[in-house]
Amino acid sequence: MADIKVVQPQLPVQERKASEELDDEIARRYPEQVKLLLSMLRLSKWGGIATVECDDLELRERLFRYFEKQLRQMNIYLYPVEVTEEDLNLVRVLRNLTDRAGFKDLELLGRYDNIVFFVYGMEKYNEEQQEKFLLWLNLFRDATTLIRQPIVLWATSDFINKMAKEAPDFWAWKGMLFRFESTPSGVIRRVKLPPLRRYLQSIIEDPDFSVWSELYVPLRATPLTGLKATDWREAFLQAFLPKAKERGDEAKDVISLVKQKEQIVILGEPGSGKTTVLKYLTWSLAREAADRWDEDSRRKQLVIPIFVRLHQLRRTRDVEEVIWSQFQSHGVQEIKSKEELRKVLSMAPEVSDIIEDRRLRFMIMLDGLNEMPPENRPVLEEFLYRYKDHYLIITSRFYEEDLLSRYPVVVLNELSDEDIERYATAYLGEHRGQRLAEQIRQDPLQRELSRNPLALYMFTKVATEKESPLPHNKGILFQRFTENLLRRTETEWWMLFGRSKSKVAAEISREALAYLGLTMQREKAEVINRERAYWLIRETTFGMSIRASAQDIFEGLIYSGLIRLSRDRTAVGFMHHAVREYFAAAGLLKRGEPISWYLTTPEDLAHWSGTAVLLFGISSEKSLVYWDVVQDGENYNRLWLAARCLTNILFDNEEMRRLKAEVAQTPKAEGTFQLVWGMACELMGDLAEAAEHLEEALRLDSNLVFAYYELGWIYRQLGERQKAVEALKEAINLAPSFIDAHNQLGITYYEEGEYARALMCFQRALALEPYNPHHYYNIGMVHKVLGEYDRAAEAFSKALNIKPDYEDARVQLEIVQKAMATPALKVLDRVYFLQGLSLEQRLQIAERLTPVEYEAGESIIKQGEEGSTFYIIEEG
Repeated sequence: MADIKVVQPQLPVQERKASEELDDEIARRYPEQVKLLLSMLRLSKWGGIATVECDDLELRERLFRYFEKQLRQMNIYLYPVEVTEEDLNLVRVLRNLTDRAGFKDLELLGRYDNIVFFVYGMEKYNEEQQEKFLLWLNLFRDATTLIRQPIVLWATSDFINKMAKEAPDFWAWKGMLFRFESTPSGVIRRVKLPPLRRYLQSIIEDPDFSVWSELYVPLRATPLTGLKATDWREAFLQAFLPKAKERGDEAKDVISLVKQKEQIVILGEPGSGKTTVLKYLTWSLAREAADRWDEDSRRKQLVIPIFVRLHQLRRTRDVEEVIWSQFQSHGVQEIKSKEELRKVLSMAPEVSDIIEDRRLRFMIMLDGLNEMPPENRPVLEEFLYRYKDHYLIITSRFYEEDLLSRYPVVVLNELSDEDIERYATAYLGEHRGQRLAEQIRQDPLQRELSRNPLALYMFTKVATEKESPLPHNKGILFQRFTENLLRRTETEWWMLFGRSKSKVAAEISREALAYLGLTMQREKAEVINRERAYWLIRETTFGMSIRASAQDIFEGLIYSGLIRLSRDRTAVGFMHHAVREYFAAAGLLKRGEPISWYLTTPEDLAHWSGTAVLLFGISSEKSLVYWDVVQDGENYNRLWLAARCLTNILFDNEEMRRLKAEVAQTPKAEGTFQLVWGMACELMGDLAEAAEHLEEALRLDSNLVFAYYELGWIYRQLGERQKAVEALKEAINLAPSFIDAHNQLGITYYEEGEYARALMCFQRALALEPYNPHHYYNIGMVHKVLGEYDRAAEAFSKALNIKPDYEDARVQLEIVQKAMATPALKVLDRVYFLQGLSLEQRLQIAERLTPVEYEAGESIIKQGEEGSTFYIIEEG
């Protein structure tokens, strides 16, 4: 993928100069109109409508670009809206648009002070359509107050005259009228763009993607090479993803890692930026492809991005249907069916009118594998196989080995202090951003929270509250952020509608969101039907003395941005699944339901983990949540979840002391608490502190097998391998069937060069779990380093028999097979100073050896000659 660029392209010097000259011409030719329109838009904080008369469509396009530049300097976003014959009701078109998830993201990011709609395209209507458009406009003129953004209608003089006659109520009510007469054209006439070029242009202009062209701050990721079950703690298997620690220079810009691979998986915790990376990449690739398309360079490969949210498969079992609907929504009506889409993705000759004989390749970005229904897995597998020749990116919260093991994997890293400052500056501006970053750096709790991009974004929103200290735990941060949005809705709706519309109190909205969140969390649903959302709101407010209807409450929630409507307005979901988890936690707290009800299986632990952490953060009775999660302390997954809960307050000494006093009533209970405390320190990367708490746990209760195991893992990471061996042996003595302890002990011995002992450990693990291919892999690696290549080949082959797509095992099998077929390798194995080289390095040398035979008495080297050849005596 080296030919893919992911930077915002710059205009060529000549084109940029021409653009600047045309801008200057507009400012000189229309000084009063430009000045007055810009002033009006700057002052329009609460909506309003103006009309612009412009008969020259080329001029209109240039004016749009000119005003876009000028408004951005005023921190106002120009949003062009082209009306079509699909819906002639302008108010409904704009309401639908403002309810869309992409628009809400643009609005809530806070990067712009306001958004302005430039509405155009009415000149394309026929007579009947124009009459209906004006009829709706006249009839619903008051409904335009529902749109809080200023609206500018761009129309021809003929349409303006018809508007004055056929929509008199609207005409008398509207704002100012501006006129831009034709100017000598220096612009190339715009023609109707080809289908895929039109798709690219729609992506470029869609704020759901375009906003990230300014706000995206590069994220780093760590490649996970040779990923095997033994690398993952048992608590995290298929459930929790351990934090990707920065390993020296291995952490790289995630975009550069994507460019190096044709297919890749990006893993990350909730809010780590997975979706943001894909949206920025979508916009960037669309911009690059559009520029190359316009150059008409048919020899260069064009990469067309396709962004897919996998939770949409809950409404359809067909990936192609999701992609087809997206092409439709971006104006590509020429792709008339799913079958035709398949031909486009397969580059079939029958769709040459769409492909246009260009070298195309699609980049398919599948976002949120963990949000996809399990029953749709076969459909996704079939899709991935059918289009395996295209670029592919999959993001997920969890590592699902069955599907993801065939692709390279990277894990998004936490934000560094420098990243935090760049993010804060991008959202708040230089002065306020630097001040927030400095405030965060001074507080270890806030500093740790801010290493997650979603949490940092929330900090930028709550930092505007005067005299309110920043929150110190994740649950309270979510609480403050969501309360801000609900208070904003309550205040702004009152200002917009006054007493003519029912005011929905923030507490009512909070109740409705909590019930929606808890219901969706129970059902593992990313979205629910809109009508069902109404029903749930009615159920929530039944018996309450309120003036607002369920529809009023629902519209208020949409306005807040906390929930979003789908493009077709038939389904609703939360702005982020972490926000849904927060409201699920609020629902549990309101209803007094213990989280333990929902933590019955490993899959449940994975699904409810985020909710449990947030519940612990907002609960005033943290000890109850702690015991609900930990219970008897015998479940390793629950201990890890409790450790994640504890990270909420880990740096708050007073909270930790209070919790310890409440839960550590006996030596055994205190030992378990010290174990969880140590695991929480481990999660935060403080291994030395973790070791101290684990040792204290064992002093209190010497039967804590998981404390020995964690201590062994930590000592191994710290390089104290003898201590690691002792701790892991104790874990095995207490729990002889603890498979991962055998593996960790084997890995420790392997790193120490004690291969015979390592082999025994891996063989014990295999005996306990005979169908795990990773045990065969580990055994093969020991035989390989011992030079027992036939046994190594046998082990790698058995691993592949169990898991045919086990790429690491396949590579190692090829290496040992090559070793067995290379006679010269036996010669190198006898050379003492080469024995420290790896098999791969010795094979490279062996490939360069040339056998030479000398007769007795024949001269090989003469004293004084310049040496140019390295000799190894095989025999003689």
